[in-house]
Amino acid sequence: MSSEIALRKLIGIKASGEEIEIILRIGVPYEEKNHLWKCPIAIEGLYDELAAIAGIDSYQALSLAIEFINNMLRHFEEKGGKLLWPTDRSSASIDTRLY
Repeated sequence: MSSEIALRKLIGIKASGEEIEIILRIGVPYEEKNHLWKCPIAIEGLYDELAAIAGIDSYQALSLAIEFINNMLRHFEEKGGKLLWPTDRSSASIDTRLY
């Protein structure tokens, strides 16, 4: 990702008890030749590489990218994972932290 517009760091506790650092990154939306917009994303620590999220314009691509990240973090929690803030290790549950 060449340029990012948002970054967030979390601590993840897998269902197995393993602790990992999770870094969320959202890149600058860009327009492709076919007038489709894409927004690069990364969820480091959980997924190696993710495809950019597509939309009809930059606003939709960005909105869908945020929604996709939230859904992936919710899935992590549904499988028994926990999300914590790195500053004080308090809960950063997807249902209470991003909005």
